[in-house]
Amino acid sequence: MIAFVSGPILTTGGEWLLMGIVLLVMVSSIAGGYKSFKRKRLLENIPTSKAAGVTMGLNELKGRVRCDNPEIAPLSGKPVVYYEYEVKEGSEVVRERNGRRVRETNWEQVSTGRGRAAFRLVDETGDVLIQPYGAEVICRGQAQRTVDQLDPLYYELGPKRAVSGSIGKRAIVERSIRQGESVYVMGPVEAHTERPEPVVQVPWGREAGELFLISALGERELIKRYNRAATKSFFGAIVLPLLVLWGIVEFWYAENLSQTTFDTAIVLTAAVIVLVPLIIAFLYLQSLYNGLVELRNRVHRAWAMLDVEFKRRHDLIPRLVRIVETAASHEKEVLKAVVNARMEGPSTSDPGGEDARRLARAVDSQTEALDKLFAVTERYPTLKTEPLFTKLMEQLVACEDQIALARGFYNDSVECVNNRVSTFPDMLLAPLAKTKKEDLLSFAEFEKKPLHRDGD
Repeated sequence: MIAFVSGPILTTGGEWLLMGIVLLVMVSSIAGGYKSFKRKRLLENIPTSKAAGVTMGLNELKGRVRCDNPEIAPLSGKPVVYYEYEVKEGSEVVRERNGRRVRETNWEQVSTGRGRAAFRLVDETGDVLIQPYGAEVICRGQAQRTVDQLDPLYYELGPKRAVSGSIGKRAIVERSIRQGESVYVMGPVEAHTERPEPVVQVPWGREAGELFLISALGERELIKRYNRAATKSFFGAIVLPLLVLWGIVEFWYAENLSQTTFDTAIVLTAAVIVLVPLIIAFLYLQSLYNGLVELRNRVHRAWAMLDVEFKRRHDLIPRLVRIVETAASHEKEVLKAVVNARMEGPSTSDPGGEDARRLARAVDSQTEALDKLFAVTERYPTLKTEPLFTKLMEQLVACEDQIALARGFYNDSVECVNNRVSTFPDMLLAPLAKTKKEDLLSFAEFEKKPLHRDGD
């Protein structure tokens, strides 16, 4: 086959044209493999965020679909947040097979369509708005049906004009994501333009530059899919020039090919054979290096998120103390202990190491002091009727929730880093990327004594 294709080109002195075609196919294959490999690494490197703890930028989310105004899928009639369909029309064709004329049915695509609706992804912590416009959507299940001209869907989903030799039948295939289905979302989070809440969507005014994926397949299934696609593409890019080389040699023996054309074709093909693995190796190492840098930056970002919430907590403490003082002025020892704990508030600089241990000690000290403060408030019920005290307590409860979510995200990010720098081949590039193992963050008192809430 290779000889059949390359032979006519070589006989006309088109060895450069042949190499151009090979390079075009090879570059396309390498680009596809690189894209799939980058996606695989991205899915592996980004920890899952909770709906209540999403941050601006790229987030990974898992949950179930909830939609108040779903679309209705045209074939299945089910409420969905996304559907796509493809319509193929059958036509009769006559082909020659083994000297005999055989009638066969050929199915030709005549129309496609899709619909989508904004929905909320729900997990155990809450929900987050997803605007699917511009997202790449992967569905799990599908419905299919063959209809004739008496079925309303025949013309509703397909064109009125029939293809040549039509048999009057159309096959409809529909794929969808249904209400209540589990989904995996990887996409950019922005602030909603009309309401004070985050939303996963393509940034306004821009095309989808970073990955925005909504999938009914789970994370592990997606990683396997991208890994297979990358392996096939890279393997094809390596094997193609080898097949071309074999074809050139075969054609040279079979035909009277000039020595000059043969030598030129061999040299060009050999150059490609050497170059392709080098390009793939470079792209592979570049992805590993960039992934390690992104992991390191994500840990620092998670640490900064913790720092923001700790400072919020730090600023709320003196305001609470001042209110309690008005009703319990003789509890000076307790109030002094709270103030002192606040003065020891966390001073964060870099994640991991001694800074993480110092932060844990400061947070536990504050938690113990707050526990004593709340014990005092229990002895003075009038405080609970104070509007400002109630408001500050609500803010503190929200702050504690965010600390728990931020700490979980930080530890998940650290776990990703630690797994990468401990495994081959990432461990070889980790020193170059200045990425190292970090310590997980644990707050003993914070975990043992959750913040008091009314009604608990």
